[in-house]
Amino acid sequence: MGDGAFLSERWMEELGRRLRDAVPADAAPLRLGVIVTSAPGEVRYTLRLGGGTPAELVAGSVEDAEVVIVETFEDARALAEGSVTAAELLEGGRIKVRGDANRLVAAAETLGAAGSALPEALGKEAPAD
Repeated sequence: MGDGAFLSERWMEELGRRLRDAVPADAAPLRLGVIVTSAPGEVRYTLRLGGGTPAELVAGSVEDAEVVIVETFEDARALAEGSVTAAELLEGGRIKVRGDANRLVAAAETLGAAGSALPEALGKEAPAD
């Protein structure tokens, strides 16, 4: 179970491990950047998912991301805990999307697998579908 503080280096390492277990290497490829504002300093990371390689979290950068989402610390935490969905945040205008949003649709199954790793990295069970 994860026990690192949300968005800490330890949490990111745990999320990276959980992603490798949750996302098959042969899943639809996606490089998703995340920028979290309102955190103690801005936090950036990229999830490299599918495409024939094991999932990977790259801390500190969104440079090679195809799509970048920008969210507040509070919304990022709620999403990670599973108490809100990305769709709800998008519909409410609480997440901004930069880049080719069609990539998110094309990789919906990959994102679903990755989403299950978020609560687990916090030491919580993933919500039931």
